[in-house]
This record gives sequence, structure tokens and C-alpha cells, in this order.
Amino acid sequence: MLFKEEQYFRNSKAGKFSLALIILLFFSLLLFDFLKQSSINGLVIIIELATAFLTFMILWTSKLSTRLDNEKIKYRFTPYNWKIREIKWSQVTSYQIRKYSPLKEFGGFGYRKKLFAKVDCLNVSGNIGLELKLKNGRTLLIGTQSKEKLQSFLTQLKEKSIG
Repeated sequence: MLFKEEQYFRNSKAGKFSLALIILLFFSLLLFDFLKQSSINGLVIIIELATAFLTFMILWTSKLSTRLDNEKIKYRFTPYNWKIREIKWSQVTSYQIRKYSPLKEFGGFGYRKKLFAKVDCLNVSGNIGLELKLKNGRTLLIGTQSKEKLQSFLTQLKEKSIG
């Protein structure tokens, strides 16, 4: 049994909005520099271009990879985590697929941590995720765009562990 999902930030509504905003801000800065002075400082333009390009590339390459099998949960959110994180099912006290509010509960999309709580959230878009309560007291919420496939996998996992 296996559940595998890859989600790209660039394919989400939030990702497209963020990329459009970066491009708009970049051209606004260029226009401001052009109108502000007759000779545009080349270094300023290079710094603005490099900052916009770097931010654009970070968002463009952001990818949440999730892989669940009979033994463990593996996840990675590049470029923020290059290392694949693993949680064995034996470390999980409970799990559920639940609806959540990314903005209200975590302040947005991406790799999020709740302040003063032991809760991490990895999400790209949407409001459905797999919530894992761990033996160490932490909670991990991993967003998904494939609720039905994930539910099917978890049902099979539960049947296998009972039978």
C-alpha cells in the first residue's frame, strides 16, 4: 500500500497571486526609480532584479512531497527542507483528515508553525489535511489535494493493522 502526492506552490491560487504580486512590485520599483531620478542607479536595479528573481524562484520551486506507506510517513517541503522527514506510524497516537483554515489557524500557506503551540503545518493550497498527533506531544498537519485517495489509503492501513 502506498499514498504519494506532490503539490507545487506555483499551481495554487495563492502561488499565482504571490508571483503576480512580486512581478508587479518589481515593475513598480523600476518605474519609481525611473521617475525619481534622471539617471537610474544601475546597482539599485541589479539589487531589485536579483531580489525579485530570488523570491520568484523560491516560490516557483516550492514543492510539498508526501509519501505514506505501511511503516512510515515521509514528507519534504523544498526548498525549505531538503532533507526528507520521516515519522513512523508507531510514533503516531492518532490521525485524522480534517478541514482547517490556513489563514486563521496558521497565518497563510507554506511551512508554518503555530506560536506557543507544538503544531507544524505544511500546506500549498486548499483547506484539507492529514493531522497527525505524535507521542512526543507535537502535531503535524500536512495539506492534501487528494482527500479521497488519502482516505482510501488510511482505511486500508487501518484494516491491515486490525486484521
